[in-house]
Amino acid sequence: MATIYRYHTKLDLKPGDFYKERDREARVEGVGVGGMHALVYYCAGDFRVVGNRPIFYTSNDLVIKANMVHRCGTDVRYCREGHQLIDSILLRQLSDLTDVDGRFDPSSLKEYVKLLQIGACDRKVRDDLYWNLVRYVETLTEEKRVRLCGNLFSEWGRVVGHEIVGTIWKVGSNVISLTKPLGYTSTWLSHMPKEYLDFREGERVIVQTRCARYEAVPEFLQDGNVAGAQLLGVDIEDGARTLDGGFAQYMRITPELIRSGCVIRVPDSLSDTEAALVEPTACLVDCLDLAVHPEGQDEEGNIMKKGVSRGGVTLIVGSGTMAFIAAEVALTIDGKMKVGGASKVIMFVRSKEKATLGEKLLMGKFGDRIEFFVYDSLSPHDENVRRFKKEYGKISVDDVIVAAGDVRAVELAHRMVSGTGWRIHVFAGTHGYIKVPSGVWHYSNAGTSGTSGCNTRAMENVLGMIERGTIALSRFSGKRYTFTDLQRDPSRFFDDRYLRPALLPNEGVPDIEWRM
Repeated sequence: MATIYRYHTKLDLKPGDFYKERDREARVEGVGVGGMHALVYYCAGDFRVVGNRPIFYTSNDLVIKANMVHRCGTDVRYCREGHQLIDSILLRQLSDLTDVDGRFDPSSLKEYVKLLQIGACDRKVRDDLYWNLVRYVETLTEEKRVRLCGNLFSEWGRVVGHEIVGTIWKVGSNVISLTKPLGYTSTWLSHMPKEYLDFREGERVIVQTRCARYEAVPEFLQDGNVAGAQLLGVDIEDGARTLDGGFAQYMRITPELIRSGCVIRVPDSLSDTEAALVEPTACLVDCLDLAVHPEGQDEEGNIMKKGVSRGGVTLIVGSGTMAFIAAEVALTIDGKMKVGGASKVIMFVRSKEKATLGEKLLMGKFGDRIEFFVYDSLSPHDENVRRFKKEYGKISVDDVIVAAGDVRAVELAHRMVSGTGWRIHVFAGTHGYIKVPSGVWHYSNAGTSGTSGCNTRAMENVLGMIERGTIALSRFSGKRYTFTDLQRDPSRFFDDRYLRPALLPNEGVPDIEWRM
């Protein structure tokens, strides 16, 4: 695995050079002069606006100029907690950039940043790489250490951000020849269609930044436009984790993302705001799409309906943008994606302010089909259940969508369901163990579904739902930020809890020049 992430410096690249990565080599066709603006992650609690981030492209790449990138809960988690995979990659890259080797613990990343930044070491760190780096830094004069730090922090670190809509800016000369399918497309295509690979400058696109591995299509399904099932585990490529993502003026799209069909053209009828919300909505739709309700029986057994119960009551635990979008999806009926169809939604929100916001966003469209129940997420579950039953009596809950990323929300969901055949849709990411009564699954014919994250087919389906007028997403987007806004205090972007805040990477900063 280590060879996948070996890092080659980008600071001195010139057009005509050959850049090697992932055991392949390609000619550099363009380099951004002086670098670009980007919001860069270095470790938990350390995001910085960098004004000289290197950008280039090879004959096998696309370059997308970012129009808008929404911030999601995963980005917030990076800011507050870090991420083991990204942190491991950054330490491998640091080893490459400094020619210093050694074993390391990703949880020590913050101490590496301090060492490079101020030249002081922490005696509690036990990493071989760390102490080899200490000895290397001690050989430098203060002037050389500052120069090293300046160079490192321009190209080291990770640019995250994956809910992106952008415009194709440059197309590598060999992109049209990337005909061998990969990941998603490899399960049902023998070669990439020419009309897909015929990318043109000026086209608007969204990106499914996760190039995952997929199972082969079973023989009994090999009769049409059917892809295999997405697999968990190590992905082939992952923009904003193994590659730089969208919180930058430009994003380089590598052959892995291209060959897996991850670059999706956006219809002219969609605004940038709506297009940038397709990816998170697709994660939600994928979660609902994995659950089924029995609606009857015939000679072949149960007749199943995907998503929430048709004509039933859906309860949503969550107070953020994705909870509101979940209500939008659950209350609508689409001709193709039959995951909605609830007659009523009750939202568990954490404050009266969130209830007021939800009413503003949703009641104009859905009226009395949606209600808001203010609860205390820290109170005992039995207390919240008692209050709910006092207000709603013996109302039967058919589905619970968990759109709050904490363990207690999942526990509460299992205590709120009633009747037979209910489903819990765990959309939001949670970490840790949950305590639930086991009998609810067996005796109530219950089921719980989750999602491994977004996938390309789900994004294509959400685009279709928007085009058909089933759902409208623009009103769920929040405040806009520029790099100028975040120059002194990037934390305000990650602390914004109103709706889905967005970064406009190319507003308020000069465009870069390209040398080709």
